Amino acid sequence: MIKLSCLARDLISQSVSKLVFETDSETNFSLIAYQKKNMLTKFAAGQVWKYNTRSHESDSRVIVVRVDSDDQEFGNIIHIYVSGVDIPNAEAPGGKTVFIQHMPYEEDSLEQSVTELESDTKDLPDYSDGYKLWKDAFEKGEAGVFTVSVSEAVDFVQQSIG
Repeated sequence: MIKLSCLARDLISQSVSKLVFETDSETNFSLIAYQKKNMLTKFAAGQVWKYNTRSHESDSRVIVVRVDSDDQEFGNIIHIYVSGVDIPNAEAPGGKTVFIQHMPYEEDSLEQSVTELESDTKDLPDYSDGYKLWKDAFEKGEAGVFTVSVSEAVDFVQQSIG
Protein backbone atom coordinates (compact mmCIF):
# COMPACT_ATOMS: atom_id res chain seq x y z
CA MET A 1 0.00 0.00 0.00
CA ILE A 2 1.26 3.51 -0.89
CA LYS A 3 1.19 6.07 1.90
CA LEU A 4 0.18 9.49 0.65
CA SER A 5 2.28 12.46 1.62
CA CYS A 6 0.74 15.31 3.63
CA LEU A 7 0.59 17.37 0.44
CA ALA A 8 -1.40 14.72 -1.39
CA ARG A 9 -3.77 14.26 1.56
CA ASP A 10 -4.31 18.03 1.70
CA LEU A 11 -5.02 18.17 -2.03
CA ILE A 12 -7.54 15.36 -1.80
CA SER A 13 -9.33 17.08 1.06
CA GLN A 14 -9.63 20.26 -1.08
CA SER A 15 -11.91 18.62 -3.67
CA VAL A 16 -9.23 17.55 -6.09
CA SER A 17 -10.80 15.68 -8.95
CA LYS A 18 -7.68 14.21 -10.53
CA LEU A 19 -4.26 13.27 -9.19
CA VAL A 20 -1.49 12.02 -11.47
CA PHE A 21 1.36 10.10 -9.88
CA GLU A 22 4.61 8.84 -11.29
CA THR A 23 5.81 5.71 -9.55
CA ASP A 24 8.64 3.25 -9.86
CA SER A 25 7.68 1.12 -6.88
CA GLU A 26 4.99 0.88 -4.27
CA THR A 27 6.85 3.19 -1.94
CA ASN A 28 8.58 5.70 -4.24
CA PHE A 29 6.26 8.04 -6.09
CA SER A 30 5.90 11.71 -6.95
CA LEU A 31 2.90 13.83 -7.51
CA ILE A 32 3.41 15.20 -11.03
CA ALA A 33 0.11 16.96 -11.66
CA TYR A 34 -3.24 17.64 -10.15
CA GLN A 35 -6.44 19.24 -11.25
CA LYS A 36 -8.78 20.87 -8.78
CA LYS A 37 -12.47 20.67 -9.59
CA ASN A 38 -13.86 23.63 -11.52
CA MET A 39 -10.60 25.58 -11.36
CA LEU A 40 -9.28 25.22 -14.90
CA THR A 41 -10.66 27.78 -17.34
CA LYS A 42 -9.48 29.48 -20.49
CA PHE A 43 -10.97 32.76 -19.28
CA ALA A 44 -9.20 35.36 -17.16
CA ALA A 45 -9.94 38.92 -16.11
CA GLY A 46 -8.69 41.41 -18.69
CA GLN A 47 -9.18 39.26 -21.77
CA VAL A 48 -10.89 40.96 -24.71
CA TRP A 49 -12.73 38.52 -26.97
CA LYS A 50 -14.39 38.76 -30.36
CA TYR A 51 -17.69 36.90 -30.42
CA ASN A 52 -20.55 36.01 -32.73
CA THR A 53 -22.16 39.46 -32.64
CA ARG A 54 -25.48 40.70 -33.88
CA SER A 55 -25.13 41.73 -37.53
CA HIS A 56 -24.99 45.50 -36.91
CA GLU A 57 -22.52 45.29 -33.99
CA SER A 58 -19.43 43.73 -35.57
CA ASP A 59 -17.13 45.92 -33.42
CA SER A 60 -18.73 44.72 -30.18
CA ARG A 61 -16.39 42.88 -27.79
CA VAL A 62 -16.63 40.78 -24.64
CA ILE A 63 -14.30 41.83 -21.85
CA VAL A 64 -13.82 39.34 -19.02
CA VAL A 65 -13.93 41.34 -15.79
CA ARG A 66 -14.00 38.57 -13.18
CA VAL A 67 -13.94 34.78 -12.84
CA ASP A 68 -15.64 33.14 -9.85
CA SER A 69 -14.54 29.52 -9.62
CA ASP A 70 -16.14 28.32 -6.42
CA ASP A 71 -19.82 27.84 -7.28
CA GLN A 72 -21.02 24.30 -6.62
CA GLU A 73 -23.95 24.50 -9.03
CA PHE A 74 -22.40 26.34 -11.99
CA GLY A 75 -18.67 25.76 -11.56
CA ASN A 76 -16.80 28.67 -13.12
CA ILE A 77 -18.91 31.80 -13.50
CA ILE A 78 -17.40 34.21 -15.99
CA HIS A 79 -18.41 37.84 -15.52
CA ILE A 80 -18.31 39.91 -18.68
CA TYR A 81 -18.71 43.49 -19.85
CA VAL A 82 -19.98 43.88 -23.41
CA SER A 83 -18.76 46.93 -25.34
CA GLY A 84 -19.93 48.28 -28.68
CA VAL A 85 -23.61 47.34 -28.47
CA ASP A 86 -26.26 49.48 -30.17
CA ILE A 87 -29.44 49.31 -28.12
CA PRO A 88 -32.08 52.05 -28.51
CA ASN A 89 -32.73 53.54 -25.06
CA ALA A 90 -34.51 56.86 -24.56
CA GLU A 91 -33.07 57.08 -21.02
CA ALA A 92 -29.43 56.72 -22.10
CA PRO A 93 -27.16 59.57 -23.28
CA GLY A 94 -27.50 59.92 -27.03
CA GLY A 95 -30.63 57.76 -27.00
CA LYS A 96 -28.81 54.43 -27.00
CA THR A 97 -27.00 52.00 -24.73
CA VAL A 98 -23.48 51.29 -26.01
CA PHE A 99 -22.25 48.86 -23.33
CA ILE A 100 -23.59 46.30 -20.88
CA GLN A 101 -21.79 46.67 -17.57
CA HIS A 102 -22.19 43.15 -16.17
CA MET A 103 -23.38 39.77 -17.40
CA PRO A 104 -22.67 36.58 -15.42
CA TYR A 105 -22.03 33.63 -17.73
CA GLU A 106 -21.93 29.87 -17.49
CA GLU A 107 -18.51 29.00 -18.87
CA ASP A 108 -19.51 26.53 -21.61
CA SER A 109 -22.10 28.94 -23.05
CA LEU A 110 -19.58 31.77 -23.18
CA GLU A 111 -17.01 29.48 -24.74
CA GLN A 112 -19.45 28.70 -27.57
CA SER A 113 -19.99 32.43 -28.23
CA VAL A 114 -16.41 33.70 -28.35
CA THR A 115 -14.44 33.32 -31.54
CA GLU A 116 -11.01 34.84 -30.97
CA LEU A 117 -8.96 36.21 -28.11
CA GLU A 118 -8.15 39.70 -29.40
CA SER A 119 -6.09 41.18 -26.57
CA ASP A 120 -5.58 41.58 -22.84
CA THR A 121 -6.04 44.71 -20.79
CA LYS A 122 -5.19 45.74 -17.25
CA ASP A 123 -7.68 48.62 -17.41
CA LEU A 124 -10.95 46.86 -16.66
CA PRO A 125 -14.19 48.73 -17.19
CA ASP A 126 -16.21 49.39 -14.04
CA TYR A 127 -18.57 46.50 -13.45
CA SER A 128 -18.84 46.73 -9.66
CA ASP A 129 -22.41 48.08 -9.38
CA GLY A 130 -23.83 45.41 -11.66
CA TYR A 131 -21.79 42.68 -9.97
CA LYS A 132 -22.93 43.71 -6.49
CA LEU A 133 -26.61 43.73 -7.50
CA TRP A 134 -26.25 40.32 -9.13
CA LYS A 135 -24.24 38.82 -6.24
CA ASP A 136 -26.79 39.89 -3.63
CA ALA A 137 -29.65 38.42 -5.67
CA PHE A 138 -27.62 35.29 -6.54
CA GLU A 139 -26.90 34.54 -2.88
CA LYS A 140 -30.64 34.76 -2.16
CA GLY A 141 -31.41 32.37 -5.02
CA GLU A 142 -33.04 35.16 -7.03
CA ALA A 143 -30.54 35.37 -9.90
CA GLY A 144 -28.64 32.97 -12.09
CA VAL A 145 -26.24 33.00 -15.01
CA PHE A 146 -26.67 33.32 -18.75
CA THR A 147 -26.62 30.05 -20.67
CA VAL A 148 -27.43 31.44 -24.13
CA SER A 149 -25.12 33.02 -26.70
CA VAL A 150 -23.89 36.54 -25.97
CA SER A 151 -25.81 37.91 -28.96
CA GLU A 152 -29.02 36.32 -27.62
CA ALA A 153 -28.33 37.85 -24.21
CA VAL A 154 -27.84 41.27 -25.83
CA ASP A 155 -31.19 40.76 -27.59
CA PHE A 156 -32.72 39.97 -24.20
CA VAL A 157 -31.30 43.19 -22.74
CA GLN A 158 -32.71 45.17 -25.67
CA GLN A 159 -36.16 43.60 -25.18
CA SER A 160 -35.99 44.33 -21.44
CA ILE A 161 -35.24 48.01 -22.07
CA GLY A 162 -38.28 48.20 -24.30
